[in-house]
Amino acid sequence: MDNQVDGTAGQLLASPPGALARLAERLARRPHRACCIGIGLAMGGALAIAAVRPLWFDEIFTWEIATRPSLGALLAALGPMDPSPPLHYLLVRAAHALAGTGQVATRLPALVAFLLTLIMLYRLALPLAGPLFALAVVAALPLTPALDYAAEARPYMLLMACAAAALLAWREATAGAHRRAGLCALLLALAAALYAHFYGFLLFVPIAVGEAVRGWRSRRIDLAIWGVMALAAALALPLLPLARQCLALRPTFWATPTPRRLVWALTLFASVGLVAVLAALLAFGAAWRGRRGVAAPPRPA
Repeated sequence: MDNQVDGTAGQLLASPPGALARLAERLARRPHRACCIGIGLAMGGALAIAAVRPLWFDEIFTWEIATRPSLGALLAALGPMDPSPPLHYLLVRAAHALAGTGQVATRLPALVAFLLTLIMLYRLALPLAGPLFALAVVAALPLTPALDYAAEARPYMLLMACAAAALLAWREATAGAHRRAGLCALLLALAAALYAHFYGFLLFVPIAVGEAVRGWRSRRIDLAIWGVMALAAALALPLLPLARQCLALRPTFWATPTPRRLVWALTLFASVGLVAVLAALLAFGAAWRGRRGVAAPPRPA
């Protein structure tokens, strides 16, 4: 029950009045088909950008690191050339092995991460509010800076995919039906986030807050969830030497960390967060109406 919306709330969200109700009925018949069309259009836009736009300055660093003659040389280049964890560069190297070293292949991990993010957002929203709102969430993501990052050979889209995966895995782990799979996926998503970008530790915050609220409401501590988070953090310990090396570059780095730059870096997540805020407002509004006994408007004949 922790992750389910009041039945009346879901009914109101899934069946809004008027023309939206008719559209919701059509989507309910073939929800996955409509989602596939929406995801296909979004991916088409990202692929078009990836094919046309040349690699820019930061992406050239990604290409240079990924094409090092050996894995040892790749890892050695991360500190001096680009202060980042290795996961994204290893994925770009794998994409080069499969599809060559062109600009689309270099951006392939970001494109795949965008695709996975769209799918996971759809799966997150569908049980909450029905197919109409789930499709709206999928359509909203390309309207954010995510579309640009989907066609950029940098680790930001990979970090977003880890965020979506962590939220979906946490929901599955706490729902009970797929607890083991959810716990394993949560561990993988959080650990991958830390190996994708040093800002990956920020993904632990919403999971920890959500789990704390859930524990407070149920008066029970879910040791498995907290254990998974602790294990994911422990798996990132091998990154500490690289993190120290990157911190040593701070005085001469062109973009030294500042509160202003941190806010700018989180713009992507803030814009996507607006979608989540809208979902929460709709859900709470529908639940409130449901508790007051407001029935859903009748469907047109």
